[in-house]
Amino acid sequence: MSVQYRVAFGKNDEAVAGPDDAEVVVTVAAADATVDPAYAASVMSSQTGPESTIPANSLPAANAAATRYSTERIVTAYTSTIDQCDSTPFTTANGTTVHDGIVAANWLKFGTRVRIPSMFGDKVFIVADRMNPRFDDRMDIWMSSMSNARVFGLRRLTIEVL
Repeated sequence: MSVQYRVAFGKNDEAVAGPDDAEVVVTVAAADATVDPAYAASVMSSQTGPESTIPANSLPAANAAATRYSTERIVTAYTSTIDQCDSTPFTTANGTTVHDGIVAANWLKFGTRVRIPSMFGDKVFIVADRMNPRFDDRMDIWMSSMSNARVFGLRRLTIEVL
């Protein structure tokens, strides 16, 4: 089985390794890539021919991240609708496609990893989107349904920045 790996850095910018006619294509948003660079380089270099195989789930597990600091902020939720976003509601501000685990925050850099333990336990979220500039101290969690976002509402929660 041949595999092609793609790391997406934005809407039209990606790094590709592996054959064009690969049987499997793995695409990862750059903000979500947490693989050790040395391991990634060895995997990418082994994908030069049609004989290359990589067993499923062969990437090493990411180590549990230590909390850099905690802060209490207002947290809301949003969905992929034009009235809540812009004309491309399924694309985040850094160019990735929305998915579970995406948050918007103007006060953190893209790619920053955070946890909200009181609501989501050890689940790690990635900052990949922005909010309206007037919300410079809030966080917005992407949700797949409007009903879930409305139920979530507005909450004051402790956020762990990793």
